[in-house]
Amino acid sequence: MRDSSTETHTTDSPLSRRGFLISTGIAAGGIGLTSLPAGASHLPVNPSPPPHGSIESPVFEWLGEGAPQTGNDCALRLSDEGGVDIGYHFEFTDALTIDFYWRHHEGGDLAYMWNDQDSTSSGFRAFTNGVAGSGMNVRLPWATDMSPNVHIQDGEWHNIRLVVDGSDNTTTLYIDGDQIAQSGYDGSTFTTSDTFRAMGRPSGESTMIDYDRYVWAPEAIHPGEGDVSSDLLHYELDDCDGDIVENEPGDEVDDPVDCIDRRERGRGDEDIPECDDRREDGRGDGSTQPARRSRRRDDR
Repeated sequence: MRDSSTETHTTDSPLSRRGFLISTGIAAGGIGLTSLPAGASHLPVNPSPPPHGSIESPVFEWLGEGAPQTGNDCALRLSDEGGVDIGYHFEFTDALTIDFYWRHHEGGDLAYMWNDQDSTSSGFRAFTNGVAGSGMNVRLPWATDMSPNVHIQDGEWHNIRLVVDGSDNTTTLYIDGDQIAQSGYDGSTFTTSDTFRAMGRPSGESTMIDYDRYVWAPEAIHPGEGDVSSDLLHYELDDCDGDIVENEPGDEVDDPVDCIDRRERGRGDEDIPECDDRREDGRGDGSTQPARRSRRRDDR
């Protein structure tokens, strides 16, 4: 099945923060590439320690605050074209969790959350199909694709989690902790291609997306089963400058911030309720205990 994208777009986005002001012409459309097998590539498979990621998008910006759920000082805004090159082959067998925070900023074309083969017709990939066609699509090499009709292009932060679980042969998509779709899994090994990109694809679109805490972990972690961290791909996205995203394997990840004690409030916390007047959201028991905070830049 081919993802729909046929027009040519030009981006002239006034992203001047941190000194990134770039105008670029972007040719959209799918390019089907045959990827090299990991054994024929110069890239290592699951190296230890893994390298940092390289921002390949021609238009990107570091934001002054992260998602309220993480409490991070920064987040990364970048165009779908280019994404982030992880610099190695990520391989898993039997279990995988992909977990990140995502917010649509601007643009009505495809926005890839990851893409394995720089392709709109093959490979392991996930994307939203444009503002006019709400919904999220996950293309699976090992089972039936998932295309739930959910609207996440509303300008709000959303937690997106995909869990591949060999113990029950399922692939499950969660959004904001709720199960949205489920497919199968045959237990096969998957290895990313040379052209794999996180947060986009090499020849993508001008759509601008915000990301915070982007993690791939070779284990199955469903919501409620603990924090998601990884020794292989853990971008906290709290770097705040430069064109490299630090891969911080093994960082302890705190629980999402539901509320903050009045004494602990700081810059960027304006949208998070105080724990003594916390808004009920229909989940949990309404506890008023202060939430644990995420690592800040000066705590590294």
